[in-house]
Amino acid sequence: MLKKSLLLVINLTLIGCATPEYKNAQGECRYEAYQKYPIYNVSKIVTLTRPVQVPTGQTDCVTTHTGNLAKQNNY
Repeated sequence: MLKKSLLLVINLTLIGCATPEYKNAQGECRYEAYQKYPIYNVSKIVTLTRPVQVPTGQTDCVTTHTGNLAKQNNY
């Protein structure tokens, strides 16, 4: 029940921003806002790294002896 109520509140909030009245008010204020706070685009180089597992080709061999038989398992 709590999840449904929370979902309803979020949906109503998002729908309120899509009304024609909201869009008109936003359009009227946009020019003055851009005059006071101009858009300032900055280029920035970002280098990101992430660990990647790469197989080395090394295998771990385990030999088990049962009587006269030897069985090898590669892991």
